[in-house]
Amino acid sequence: MGSAEAAPTPVRNTDARSACPLCASTALKGLGPLASPRVRQFSSHLIELERAPELWRCEACASSFTQFPVPEPDARRLYAEGVGDRWSSPRPFEDTRAREVVHALEALFARGSRVLDIGCNTGELLDFAKRRGCVTAGVELSAAGRAACEAHGHETFEELSACTGSYDVLTALDLVEHLYDVPGFLRRVNGLLADGGALVVVTGDPGWDEATREGPRWWYVQPPEHVVFPSRRFWEGVPGFRLERAEHSTADVSREPSLARRALSAARSLRRGEGWREGWTLAGRDHLVAVLRKEAPR
Repeated sequence: MGSAEAAPTPVRNTDARSACPLCASTALKGLGPLASPRVRQFSSHLIELERAPELWRCEACASSFTQFPVPEPDARRLYAEGVGDRWSSPRPFEDTRAREVVHALEALFARGSRVLDIGCNTGELLDFAKRRGCVTAGVELSAAGRAACEAHGHETFEELSACTGSYDVLTALDLVEHLYDVPGFLRRVNGLLADGGALVVVTGDPGWDEATREGPRWWYVQPPEHVVFPSRRFWEGVPGFRLERAEHSTADVSREPSLARRALSAARSLRRGEGWREGWTLAGRDHLVAVLRKEAPR
């Protein structure tokens, strides 16, 4: 007989935020408890939350965040002890990511460019950059993830604070939604970028039609690893950066909308007095691909 499944790790998630974790405003509005159960997968661990997390919105920057999230020390430990391949794929990076993401990176990954991928997991993006002639490095809490990257010839760091030198392109795909201090992260990233360098962010957009309609039932806010959901308004005002490009996309190719979903989106677009083509094209594209260019100090 096989061994019994391990019991979930209890997590005491009782701390509430009194201000927006993105812009520090206290103009907050609760949107209700999340639709997910308290026993959930976190990284590669099964956890049991003490209380139900809630989704809140900041009225100042239009971003959303999780109230009563997994505490940051617990989250860091769970990530560090994770197996490392939960989000990996044997297929090449460019075959698994949405075309908007791939095109944005192709425009920046010139031969000889110094690329740092933050939250690099097992290195699929770094493999893509290396095939294009870039010099590659990654940041990853998981020891298993770092080992996989190093096996493919990429330099790795456990912490962003350990990174040295400067980089032409920094990438943060499916990362910022996991961060507890996004403004601090962006300040550190700005310091690592060479003059005129670019930061590429891919994350969910809380201002998207489906996100605003579903609220705490939106699929993207359910994972306990996701704690902040920055709006486009937030990205437009990040100090030290200029938003150079912002384009809607999907999380990955598996979430490309079906023909039926495209038709429904087009019909809704017509009812709002918009063109059907916009609804057809943007159906299900609830992620934002943002390219932020480092500005010269004044």
